Amino acid sequence: MLSGISEALLVLLTIAVFPAFWCLVVFLIAKLGGWQQLAEAYRIEQYPTGRSRRRGGLQTIYLNKSRYKGSVTIDYDEYGLYMQTMILFRIGHPLLYIPWEDVTVHPKMDRGFFFNKIDFTRELTFSQRPNVRIVFSKRLIEHFENFRDVKML
Repeated sequence: MLSGISEALLVLLTIAVFPAFWCLVVFLIAKLGGWQQLAEAYRIEQYPTGRSRRRGGLQTIYLNKSRYKGSVTIDYDEYGLYMQTMILFRIGHPLLYIPWEDVTVHPKMDRGFFFNKIDFTRELTFSQRPNVRIVFSKRLIEHFENFRDVKML
């Protein structure tokens, strides 16, 4: 059995190590998944003032091979798309603003029940980072189609 000092040390070590491990994992997801690549071209420090943005709410997206399940806030306005992660995932995930003229939307077919093709998602590519792809729900993308600079394929 552990002594009182050993138990206290173990608790303190756990309290110190877990947040560091969490930060490392979240940072690696941003780096390896593609968020950092997007940030090189599209990072902003804060939302622009004086713009009326529409809220898409918390969304599940696929960024390259990384899945962000219900953890990315999507906002948009007539000028572009804003993306931000929940506060628990902010390490390595700065606020992004992507102008509509840099966005191309592609249909994405997914295999469904009995291998039927189901068209319920769209894939976005970006002119400044063409190797990064984001998959959104078709429903959310339909809101974007109202903006003239979004290229739909």
